[in-house]
Formats: sequence, C-alpha cells, structure tokens
Amino acid sequence: MLGALLFRQYGDVPAGLPDFQSNASLEAKAQSMRQIIATQESVSSAYMQAVEPYAITMASAQTLMPKGQDPRAFLERMVRDAITQHGPVRDLSLVVGEGAARGDGIHQLRMTLSFVGGDRTALGIISALGLPERGSLWDELTVTADPKSKTVSVSGQLVAMVIEAAE
Repeated sequence: MLGALLFRQYGDVPAGLPDFQSNASLEAKAQSMRQIIATQESVSSAYMQAVEPYAITMASAQTLMPKGQDPRAFLERMVRDAITQHGPVRDLSLVVGEGAARGDGIHQLRMTLSFVGGDRTALGIISALGLPERGSLWDELTVTADPKSKTVSVSGQLVAMVIEAAE
C-alpha cells in the first residue's frame, strides 16, 4: 500500500500493486451513474412536460408545410381551404406577397385578402384565419356589414408563419 502511494506521487503504479486512486475514481463514476438512474424518471417527466405542448402545437399548426413546397402556394391553398370550410363567399381575392425566409424552414408571409359573405360565414373565416397559436394573425382588418343584403365585406392583410417540416 505504501509502495502504491509513493509510486502514485512520483509516477505510474507498477503492475501488481493496487491503484487506490483509480478505485476512488471508479467509485465516483459508480455514484454518478446511481444519481443518473435515480433522477431518470424526473428528467423524463420534465422533458415530456416541455416537449408535449410543443408537439401538440406543431401537430395542430395549419401552417406546417411539407418539405420542398412553395410557401406562397401552400399559404394560398391553406386559406382557400379554410374559407371553403366555412361556406360560400363572393368576390374572393387573395394575393400572397413575397415574404421573408427567417431560417430553419420558417417563412413569414403577408397576404392581402378580401371577400363578401354571409355574416356567420365571414365571422367564421375571420376567426379561423386570425389565430396566433396557429401561426397567423390579422395585421389590418376592415369589416363592413350591409344589413339590407345581410352580407359582410371583409378586407385586410393577414400575416402568416409557414413552417417547413423537417422531413
């Protein structure tokens, strides 16, 4: 034992003599592994609490675009589909601007939109398109009701974040 301590102080321990420092090192590594195993469940739980809301948001995002598609064409299709789901409209005009790629597959686009529809249809479309948690909101919005014809004219600018899927 004394020989091993002296050799440890002045150099490598010769073969056959016990290396007490490496035993201490092994014990420290074993203790570290026990701590990792003991905290594994709480770490997994914390990870799921952080990741689950993000995954749910991404899964429900209307603006999640398949890789390789044109973001402008994708946004136009998405808006047309949303309008169709709420009922018929007249005088529909959609113009998607150039926008800006923000990196990591995120595109910020601006769309000028106008249409005439029934009051419930117009309200449904306005609500469906202007949802920040789904990646879009109204930047400018003008709504004009015509009580005689029971229609609503809507015009405005919609800002949307189109997210390109990783794969």
